Amino acid sequence: MKKSIRPLIAGFMAAAIATPALAQSCLPPQARAGFDLRALQSQLMVAALSCDKYGEYGQFMNRNSSMLRESIGAIRTFYRGNANAVDSYITNLANTHSQEGIRQGSHFCRDVGALFQEALAASDRASLQQVTANRRIATLQDAPVCVAPAARTPTRSAAAPAQPTRTAQATPVTTRNAAAPATVSR
Repeated sequence: MKKSIRPLIAGFMAAAIATPALAQSCLPPQARAGFDLRALQSQLMVAALSCDKYGEYGQFMNRNSSMLRESIGAIRTFYRGNANAVDSYITNLANTHSQEGIRQGSHFCRDVGALFQEALAASDRASLQQVTANRRIATLQDAPVCVAPAARTPTRSAAAPAQPTRTAQATPVTTRNAAAPATVSR
């Protein structure tokens, strides 16, 4: 009996190690930016399709194309090049945003005009990330940004008494309130 359980346990351990989302308690800054920008793009895509905002979506895509390419690259890096994981993430993100639009009903299209204005007024990655945070757009990645430990101070000379040095622990900088992916029964 013990021999048949070992492969099962090994399989679960390998899956946990291979899945960054399970192993990550915080996200590298590039990954956080990637998830934030992709979430904003997904929300705007759903808004374009649902609310006939194709022109505004095209402007957003043209204006931010290089940052959006970098964001998907950061997501691919996070998922270690696993195309299935990336595709699954993007699909779940779009489904989540679509379900949120359905949940909001007529309010969704009424409110997306302001979202497009904010997104089009944003001039850099940080301001686009701020739009995602301010609007509480689901990213499906709740982990905060990892904070690097503080650099150690140089050694003091023999004449000065040594002060203990402390290294900072990784502390969350921001958090996201990401909605759980909704399921649709057909």
